[in-house]
Amino acid sequence: MSGVPLQEDAEPDQPGTPDPMGDDEWAAWVACQEEFEEPGCEIDPGDWIPADELAALIAEAREVTAAEVRAALLLGADVVGLAGARRRGPGLSGPMEDGEYSGPLGFMAHGGAGDTARPSGTLAGVLEDVTGSYAQATDDEIVGVVCAWSRMVAWATGQLYGGLAEFLKRRPADELLEGGLPLAWAESAVPELAQSLGESRGAVEAMLGTARSLAARLPGTTAGLLDGDLSDEKARIIVRGTSELTPEQAQQAEQAVLGRAAKLTPGGLRSAVSRVVIEIDPDAARRRREAAARTRRVEVRPEESGNSMVSARELPAEAAAAIDAQLSARADELHRHGIGQDTGDRRVLALLEKFGLAGDLPGAGRNGAGRNGASGNGGGAGAGSRGPAVPAKLTLTATVGTLAGLRDRPGELASHGPVDPDLARRLAAAALRHPGSKVAVIVTDEQGQMTGYGAARPPTKAERDRIRRHRTGRPGYQSSTGPPGGGRQVLTFTPVPVPVPEAGQLKSGSGYGTWLIEPAGGGQDLIVTLKAISTDPCDHRMQTAAHDPGRELREVTMLRYATCTNPVCRRPAARCDWEHNIPYEVGGRTCLCNGNPECRFDHGIKQSTGWTVRQHPDGRIAWTTPTGRTAVTEPHRYPTD
Repeated sequence: MSGVPLQEDAEPDQPGTPDPMGDDEWAAWVACQEEFEEPGCEIDPGDWIPADELAALIAEAREVTAAEVRAALLLGADVVGLAGARRRGPGLSGPMEDGEYSGPLGFMAHGGAGDTARPSGTLAGVLEDVTGSYAQATDDEIVGVVCAWSRMVAWATGQLYGGLAEFLKRRPADELLEGGLPLAWAESAVPELAQSLGESRGAVEAMLGTARSLAARLPGTTAGLLDGDLSDEKARIIVRGTSELTPEQAQQAEQAVLGRAAKLTPGGLRSAVSRVVIEIDPDAARRRREAAARTRRVEVRPEESGNSMVSARELPAEAAAAIDAQLSARADELHRHGIGQDTGDRRVLALLEKFGLAGDLPGAGRNGAGRNGASGNGGGAGAGSRGPAVPAKLTLTATVGTLAGLRDRPGELASHGPVDPDLARRLAAAALRHPGSKVAVIVTDEQGQMTGYGAARPPTKAERDRIRRHRTGRPGYQSSTGPPGGGRQVLTFTPVPVPVPEAGQLKSGSGYGTWLIEPAGGGQDLIVTLKAISTDPCDHRMQTAAHDPGRELREVTMLRYATCTNPVCRRPAARCDWEHNIPYEVGGRTCLCNGNPECRFDHGIKQSTGWTVRQHPDGRIAWTTPTGRTAVTEPHRYPTD
C-alpha cells in the first residue's frame, strides 16, 4: 500500500541536490533545531496517511471564507467554521440533526455567537460578508442579521457622538465647563459642521446637544449606545428627559431605566423616564415644560406628497385639548351632513373653516365653527369652481408652457419645494385674480439658471392702444390646433410690438422683448419687458453708488438665487439680507456681481473669524469654513420647458 508521509524527511539534501532553502532560511532552521535540541524527524511508515484517505480529505475540504476568519478574530478560535455550522430553524439555536435546516448563517441564529456579539468593526466585516448567503438562511438567522446591523447602527452613532464631543471642546463659547465639556459652543460651530455633513442647522444643533449631554452627564447611556443596546432615538429620549436635572440626578435617572430600556418602545421609555425624573425632582418636569413653552411656534412645512403641514408646537395642554374637542365636535356635525371622506378629512375642514378657507359648509357658526373670519368664499371643499384670490405671501414659479396649458412641467413654491403642474396652475390662477400679486418673468438657460428678467406691470394707455391695434392675428404662446391647453389654460403669453427695442434686449422670438400676459380666469392684463441678465462678464447696469441696492437689483438678486446662499440654508431669499460679498466699506460694488442673499444668521457667520466667502463671475458662491473645507452653491435652477 503506497502512502504519503505526514512530514518530509528533515535531513539535509544529498550533495548535488538543489537546496530549496536559501542560506538565511537554512541557518534559521538549524538554529531552531539546536535551540530545542530536537533531532531530525524520522517518520514511521505507520504514521503515513493512505493516499485514498488523503484524496477523500481533500474532496471534503472547503474554502475558508473571509466571514469565518473575521468571526474567529471577533469571537475566538473556537468559532472557526461556525459560519458553516448546522442550526435549527426560527426561535431555536444549537447543533442540528441531519435533515433539519442548515446554512452558512447558522451562527446568526437565536442565541448564536453572531447573534450575541458586541458591535465592532470586525462584526461589521462579518455581516458584510454574509449578505450573499441570505437565500440559504432561515427566518431566525435573517432576524439575527437584522438585529446585529441595528446594534452596529447604535455603535456607529455612539462613535459619532464621541467625535462631536471632541469637536465641541475645540469650539467653546466660554470657559464654563460641565464634565470637561463647554456648557455652550461657538455660534459658528453649527454651520461649520452642517456644511461639512450636508445637514440642516437644526439637525446639527440637536446632534451637538445630544453629544454634549452624553459625554458630560450620561455615561451609562453612552455605554448603551456603544454596546448596541440603545438606539439613537432612545438615547435622545433619555437626554431630553433628564435635561433639567443636575448631572448627579441625571445619572441616577438613567440607571433607573437602563436595565429595561432596550426592551421598551420609545413611547414606553419616554413614560418611564418622565416618571423617574418626577420622582427624583418633582419640579424638573415643570421647568422643562415652561422652558419649552417659551419656544412655542406655528410651523408650516411641505409634505413629501406635495401638500403642506401646519402645526402649533409647545401649546399648553389645556389649549390643545380645547382645540381638539372643537375640531372633533365640528367634524361630527359635518359627518351628519354627509361631508368629508373620513374623520381626519372632516377635522381638517373644521380647521380651515376657522380661517374662512373651507367654503360654505352647512351649520357654520355653531359650536364656535366659522367664527373669526369664516367668509364662505375660500378654497377647499364647498368653494366655488374658481377658488379664492390668494392674498398670502408666497413665491410660485411655473413655466409659461405649463400655465398656458401646453406642458406638464412641475412648478416650485418657495419654502415648500416642487409642486405638480395642476397645483401650480391653481395657485397661479388664484394669484393672478388678486390685484395685489406681483408677477415677474424669468428667462433661463437649458440648466434652468436665470439669463433674463422682467417685472410685469399694467400697460399704459398708449400701450393698450398699440396692443389693441396689433392683437388681431398675432400668434401667441398657445396651441395652433384649437383652444389652448384643453381647459387647463391659466394665461396667454403674447409678444407685442414696441416702438424702439431697449438696450440689452433681444428679439421676442428668442424669448426676450416685450410681452403681454392675459389671465384666462379673470384679472388684469399685464405687460413685461425682458432684459438679459449676466455677470460673466457683468455690465454693471443695475449698479448703484449707494450701500443699499435699488429695487430692481434687489429683486433680480433674490430671484437669481431664490434662497440664502449658505450651502445648508433654505430660507427664502425674500426674507434674507442683500449682502455685499466684498464689503462696501472697502470698495465692494453694490451690483449683481458682488451681491447675494444671506439670512441674518449667515450674514453674521460670514463675518466670523476663519470664514471666507467668494463670489465667482458665473454666480457661484464658495463658502470656506475655519477648518478649510469648502462648499459651493450656484444660482438657483428653475423649472424649464
